[in-house]
Amino acid sequence: MRWSGPTDQPQRVVVAPTCCRVAQPGATHVIVGLIMLSIALGVALTGHIKEEHTEKLEVLSLYWHFVDAIWVGVFLVVYVIGR
Repeated sequence: MRWSGPTDQPQRVVVAPTCCRVAQPGATHVIVGLIMLSIALGVALTGHIKEEHTEKLEVLSLYWHFVDAIWVGVFLVVYVIGR
């Protein structure tokens, strides 16, 4: 790796590509989650939710909270600990 300038320059060069590599798969999971939540909202607004749908909605909720927890971890590692 080549650089010229202050000593903190290599960290800045490494953080940007690392952040992009970590964020791309995470963004895919967020998009999938938003699509699923939008479908669930549409079904709920039309009044088609029945008793047998509650387990699926619970799994969707757990998925969304898992994605949220992963993003908190990514933020901590890349921006807080990585500095």
